[in-house]
Amino acid sequence: MAKVEDERGGVIRSVSVAPEGRVIVGGPDSDLRRALGSALRADGCDVIEVSDGVLLLGQVEFSLSAVGPRPRLVVVITDRGLTGLEVLGILRRIYRELPVMFVTASGSERIMAHARRLGASGVFAAPVDVDVLPGAIRAAMSR
Repeated sequence: MAKVEDERGGVIRSVSVAPEGRVIVGGPDSDLRRALGSALRADGCDVIEVSDGVLLLGQVEFSLSAVGPRPRLVVVITDRGLTGLEVLGILRRIYRELPVMFVTASGSERIMAHARRLGASGVFAAPVDVDVLPGAIRAAMSR
């Protein structure tokens, strides 16, 4: 891990940065979130997990405005509350250059097609194979 240091107002902040970059994973499915987070950490990513779309948007904004590691990719796995499509739409409008993977619990072709139209870098139906998704995430991060 590398370290990024910033000095603001005489305070030095150090942040560890994984070589592969930061991935933010958000959604209510804690089992999928944890499994995906573990697989990504094993691949050398710095992973932040959040439990819903609102927290995910806040974490993206914080990470993009903070000193230190910027997220290289966001994974949206939420279909409740603030829906995954709403979160994806907001992310695409505000952070066009940030790759976003979309995982839907419903598996609906209509929802998956809508996610593609909104600009998702990849679209998957849950349950998603946690051995397949990290490869797709690595490919999206390298673009």
